[in-house]
Parts: sequence; structure tokens; C-alpha cells
Amino acid sequence: MEDGALGVVVIALVVAAGSAGLVLVGRASTAGRLRPNPWAGIRLPSTMASEAAWYAAHHAAGPVLTAGGTVAAVVAVLAAVLALAGTPSAGLLLVMTAIALLLTATLWSGYVGHKAAVRLR
Repeated sequence: MEDGALGVVVIALVVAAGSAGLVLVGRASTAGRLRPNPWAGIRLPSTMASEAAWYAAHHAAGPVLTAGGTVAAVVAVLAAVLALAGTPSAGLLLVMTAIALLLTATLWSGYVGHKAAVRLR
């Protein structure tokens, strides 16, 4: 395996791990198990206004995080497989796609959560 392929594999696995973390946060959010905390969650003035706003925002945003994290994880693992199979450039393209999916899911869940929190006012 060439060095470029190894680098793509490592990056892809890091992105897959981050994606798995997003899935865990999304599932906890949907189930109402993500309490207000300083590490994970949608930390906007609208979602931090009250405990009810926090839970409403995270319940609404959880499915977006779960779906986005799942798809990004699959794409990242596929990127690693392609890099190992001898096409690191295709793997790198998929790694970038997985990162874009993570960013999109994160931003979209923030929007969905904000809208849910604002509806409580």
C-alpha cells in the first residue's frame, strides 16, 4: 500500500468514528437522554432558554443527526475500502463527501432544533 492510500484510510476511519459519535448523540437526543451539558448538544440562545426548549430542540434534531451520521459513516468506510483497493483518489473524494455530510447534518439539525425551541415561546 502506498503512503497516500494509508493517509486516506486513516482520515476515513477518523471521519467514520466522528460519524458514529454523531449517531450516538442523535439517538440520545431523540430518546430524550441528552441532558443540558457543556460538551454535546445544540447550544443556541433559543435552545438554552429553558429545559423544555432544550429537550424539544434535541428531540426534533435527533433524527437528522442520526441519519446524517449514519450516511457519513457508511461513506467514510467505503472511502477506506476504496483506498485499500488501490484507488486512493476516489477514497479521498468520498472522505470529503463524508465530511460535507457531517457538516450539513450538524447545521441542519441546529436549524431544526432552533425552530422547535422557538415554537415553545
